[in-house]
Amino acid sequence: MQSAESNTVNESLGSFLERQCGYYSDLTAMLHMRDGRPVKITWGKLSLIAHEVAGGLIKKGIRPGDRVCIFGDSSIEWAIVWLAVQLCGAIDVAWENTRDVQQLIRIIEYADARFVFCDHEQVLAGLAAKAELSVLHMSWTMPGQFNHDKIRSLYDLRAQGRRILGLRSRLHQMRLSRMAADPACVFLKQSPAEGDSIPLGIVHSSHSLIRNLRDYAMTMTVAESDLILSTVPLWHSAGRLALVFALYKAASLFPSDNARFLKDVFHQAPSILFCQPDNLQAYYQRVANGRLREGTLKIMLRRMYLQIGYAWNRSWQFLHKGQDDERNNTWVFLASTIALLLPLWLILGPFKALGDQFFLKPIRRGLGGRLRLIICGGNKLNARLDDFFNTAQIPVFESYWLSEVGFVAAGRIIESVGQADHLARGSVGSLLPGIALRLVDHKGNDVSNSFYSKGQIYLQARSVMLGYLHEPRLTAETLDENGWLKTRDRGYLISTGDLVLLPRQSRFKSVLD
Repeated sequence: MQSAESNTVNESLGSFLERQCGYYSDLTAMLHMRDGRPVKITWGKLSLIAHEVAGGLIKKGIRPGDRVCIFGDSSIEWAIVWLAVQLCGAIDVAWENTRDVQQLIRIIEYADARFVFCDHEQVLAGLAAKAELSVLHMSWTMPGQFNHDKIRSLYDLRAQGRRILGLRSRLHQMRLSRMAADPACVFLKQSPAEGDSIPLGIVHSSHSLIRNLRDYAMTMTVAESDLILSTVPLWHSAGRLALVFALYKAASLFPSDNARFLKDVFHQAPSILFCQPDNLQAYYQRVANGRLREGTLKIMLRRMYLQIGYAWNRSWQFLHKGQDDERNNTWVFLASTIALLLPLWLILGPFKALGDQFFLKPIRRGLGGRLRLIICGGNKLNARLDDFFNTAQIPVFESYWLSEVGFVAAGRIIESVGQADHLARGSVGSLLPGIALRLVDHKGNDVSNSFYSKGQIYLQARSVMLGYLHEPRLTAETLDENGWLKTRDRGYLISTGDLVLLPRQSRFKSVLD
């Protein structure tokens, strides 16, 4: 089921989220393990609590455009706080859960934040010493249980929000005052300078985030019954993508992390996985190396099956590449296929079929048994992992996650059922709608129309960032007057039109030199 589209030219992110929550109010939004038991919440309940917490923020004096820092682990409470901030028309600035009080104070000062949420009471006690801050604990702790008078909890905010008459109309008026191209959030990413403890802020408007979300959501089919397990923390832009993607597609989200990944994916049985290549590598190592007390012969046979699957996948990749390269000479392509691939298929085919019978189900069962799609990004996916999951019949949609264009710049897609073998191995797929690409080689020549010519990647997008927070020089060097974003990534296009990224070095080295 898809939500009804609306004109979002002047829609705030808070209004978009509120409307989507109302549209899917009865469906499960998030699941979370707490004290060994699963806790779930519907989109309607999530919206209701977030509205009441937003009312508490109004009582504490939040204004449209205020920046709110959120420091905490991925949880239902984190999602409630983030949604409440957006409902108030405020700007969220989120970062990882750390107990380094001095680093958090530097981030708060860098963001000019007036409110801060954190889920460590000890850290909040250190932050409460700053008189100008409103310090809030991301928990449901009852009044009187804190050791500090200045710290308030979600319980306090919600209780105060319930007493505000006309709360929804008040929040609507606050968002109306920010329906121009004002910032909706600030994505924090690792600082360009080595050893610098302050992350770099990327400022985005509501319109850029909503556009990028919709463009990306159009590339794949997701159903209400889908459960998305994400190992990317919610404070990360890709983790935020998993949350809003689930809301836009009416799916459910289960936040996990790297430490719990193998356990959670087995017990929760997700149908879609949002992760980084390191998570996939961890599962591959478990399959390849076997478990404790597993027989050596079984491990060796399974490794042989994976090698056969690797060769099988490579032969099909060669076939599809040949179809693209030999369209004008069908007889040459047919002759080369018969001469090279047919003997290989006759040899490998029986072993591949036999291996599927013995090993395919256990491999899929280790991922919960329902997994049908993997979305990953961040680091480059190596060929061995790509072929492993193709052998397991689970397509990997590798994506080009880039915070400067919202969430995603490019991603693999399957245009029709049964087309998994056509995914271009080693690529991050094609650019999303509304994103233009320019490749510039080391001589300054535009090589965008030349396949396999390497160059620096420039992107022009309707979802591009507003700029870097407090960094006008870096913004000017990264984003020119025509809207071209200098990504400082390098890559090339292959004959299918898909983008291949080269290993990423320091993306800001040239700016800082």
